[in-house]
Amino acid sequence: TTGKETVELHSFLDKVGEYALRMGDRLAEQDRASGRRREEGCAAGFPTSSRDAGKSKDRYRNLFVASVRSKERRADGALPFLKLSVLREVRGEVHIGLTSAGGEFARISNPVIDGTPEHDVALSIDERNFLIEHVRRWVPGEYKAAQLVLAAVNEGITDRSALNEILAAEWDSWSADQVNSWRSGLLSRLSELGLLERVRDGRTLEYRVSRSGRKL
Repeated sequence: TTGKETVELHSFLDKVGEYALRMGDRLAEQDRASGRRREEGCAAGFPTSSRDAGKSKDRYRNLFVASVRSKERRADGALPFLKLSVLREVRGEVHIGLTSAGGEFARISNPVIDGTPEHDVALSIDERNFLIEHVRRWVPGEYKAAQLVLAAVNEGITDRSALNEILAAEWDSWSADQVNSWRSGLLSRLSELGLLERVRDGRTLEYRVSRSGRKL
């Protein structure tokens, strides 16, 4: 962890949920003012007061921050998965702290939080470059999956079932629901990183590989 700082997980998640709700409401208002669709807006993934706030806060905390599977005592959530945070037991309580990479990422300026001129995108160029290199080094399964999906989309394979089959062939121990959830999240992450571009034709949303995505 960075320094010696860890905090008790559940009280931390309570505070994060409230902060995320306020941020989600603010970003949703900005998205509406800018005419951005929900899946393309900066509020995507955040809980907002316009939906079931309690359930959406829980979903945000469990998926985007961290949680513990009590039966297996295993860390879940985006931050541990991406090796940006670590969970550990301290005097019988689960604590969360940043890894050195998590601390480094937190110090990079973010266009939404810091109000830089790129405020209409979720991640700055520096953040994108950091995450791509970090995942390449420390989360090889995610990196391999990204390469497989980008290669498939570049060849014109965009059907969800077909992409699921490509991932399932490499990770055959995963259930169909796990693969489907991973594929859905992976497409969103690749879009946020600027490796995939969303193209809308009427009500249909398609993806195409960006220049930086073709490099990867």
